[in-house]
Amino acid sequence: GLLGGPAPPNDPGTPGSGIADNDLLAVAQSVNGGIFSTDDAAILEFDFVPSSNLAAFNFVFSSDEYLTYVNTNFNDVFAFFVSGPGITGPYSSPAAFPNGSENVALVPGTNTPITISTIHPGANGQFYINNTGNSFSHNGFTVPIPVELEVECGETYHFKFAIADCTDDYLNTAVFL
Repeated sequence: GLLGGPAPPNDPGTPGSGIADNDLLAVAQSVNGGIFSTDDAAILEFDFVPSSNLAAFNFVFSSDEYLTYVNTNFNDVFAFFVSGPGITGPYSSPAAFPNGSENVALVPGTNTPITISTIHPGANGQFYINNTGNSFSHNGFTVPIPVELEVECGETYHFKFAIADCTDDYLNTAVFL
């Protein structure tokens, strides 16, 4: 489980959805060109109407792939794609949002997507927490990462939260909001 007792030495994960996602593959390949597939994607999509000119939240990225698979093609990927008024991006979006979407899950202060290969002790280590041997079953996770979006109050936006395995369908990775 996620809480209680020592972490198991290896959390193999469970075969999941089998779903691939081309947007996640593009994000993964921007970090490591040796990744050619995604699998077991979990995707949550919804429209929202902000009640102010700022939409903000924090997230924590966590993985059992830390640190064994840093800079390999087993580099699970996640992204928060947003589309709507004033946003133009290279990723897909619903027909009601024809200008594409952008990934807002980035290493703070950069345009770099967050993966085990972009936040670990050797890269952006100030955002990494080693968890080997502790009670939570993933080997490492990030500090809470803030996302702040300038939006137009009262307009409709679309969020797509997505995470997937890369290359294989083993070892769990998660995002917590």
